[in-house]
Amino acid sequence: MPSYRFYKFCLSGWITVPLMIYSFFYLAFIPLDLPWWAALIIGFLCTIVCLFPLIAPLSPFVVCVVMLFGVILSLKSVTVFFYILCGAAVLYIARNFVVFRLAKDHPDISLAYDTAYRNGGPVPEPPTRQAPAKSRRWCLVAAVVLLALSISGNIFQFMHGKQVEGDLSDELSKLRQVHSQTCADYNAVKNDYDHIHDDYLFWVKFGAIAPDGSSQYHIFPGCADCDLTAFWIYNSEAAIDQGYKVCRFCSSRRANLLN
Repeated sequence: MPSYRFYKFCLSGWITVPLMIYSFFYLAFIPLDLPWWAALIIGFLCTIVCLFPLIAPLSPFVVCVVMLFGVILSLKSVTVFFYILCGAAVLYIARNFVVFRLAKDHPDISLAYDTAYRNGGPVPEPPTRQAPAKSRRWCLVAAVVLLALSISGNIFQFMHGKQVEGDLSDELSKLRQVHSQTCADYNAVKNDYDHIHDDYLFWVKFGAIAPDGSSQYHIFPGCADCDLTAFWIYNSEAAIDQGYKVCRFCSSRRANLLN
């Protein structure tokens, strides 16, 4: 049977209120993906609602359900907040277990404890020698449970980190292969461009297109005055020897390219 001091500690707002706030905050922040400030506001508001006299008797069950949903909905994305929630759930369940077990086994003492807690009056300790042993036993059980949760959480986090590390390593290898192939394709395209560019400059320097019936030759077939219906191809010196004069538009464009 717990002592009144331990019972008062279990009902203390320093334990109950932070656990309630965090459970609502976690459900809004992680599974529902709300901003942290909005999740914190929701945590405070829901805690205040649960402390209303009409809802307070049901608040332990509501908070346990919220914690359970938080754990279930975030199993695929385990973070440090998840382990904090698991620890909070263990503490809250242990707190409720102590209160409900006392009410079931010793309803008169539970009523006296509750009355003294609400009114602030002193309550004599129940005459029993087994209380310290049971208290130590429950503390030991709680410590073992928390230690098991911590160890299992660390192992899970370590294995998850190794899996993520392997996935990232495979992804990095694939990206390196893609990078190597992209560099090879770029070099091939650059070589082709260099050859085409050299051929293009050769034509710009020495090529000439002389349409029939025209007194001037062109360098670029896309020139607006170049009639490609019938034409001759010369080098620029041969076209000049034939009496052709260079098109002023093509000449200006060639000068810009060569400069």
